Amino acid sequence: MVKGYGAAVRSLWSGVCTVYASQYGEAGENGRNVRRETALYENIPCRLSRRTSSHTVSGTREDNETALVTQTVKLFTDRDVNIPPGARVTVTQNGRTAEYERAGESMVYSCHRETVLELKRKRA
Repeated sequence: MVKGYGAAVRSLWSGVCTVYASQYGEAGENGRNVRRETALYENIPCRLSRRTSSHTVSGTREDNETALVTQTVKLFTDRDVNIPPGARVTVTQNGRTAEYERAGESMVYSCHRETVLELKRKRA
């Protein structure tokens, strides 16, 4: 690895994130196990990256095509930040805060970790 590579990558991280995961614990007097969301990491330096791609899908008729746009969001963190699959992540970057759900399996590299995130859908 090139000396200083890790510092160069981390110098691009302009955001901070908080990682939440569900854990089961005993609740109250009845002793029932209840799922609770707890913060695993708070204010972790990070960077979001978005990749947008578009393509068309043919319909049932020849003249019926639909344009689809998909967006992939990746979270870059230090390699020691272990984000479990399915975790919820809140990221603040460039003055904007976004909430993501269902983190994917992380890819670990020599000086960082990449985790694919899914934007949390707003409910009506």
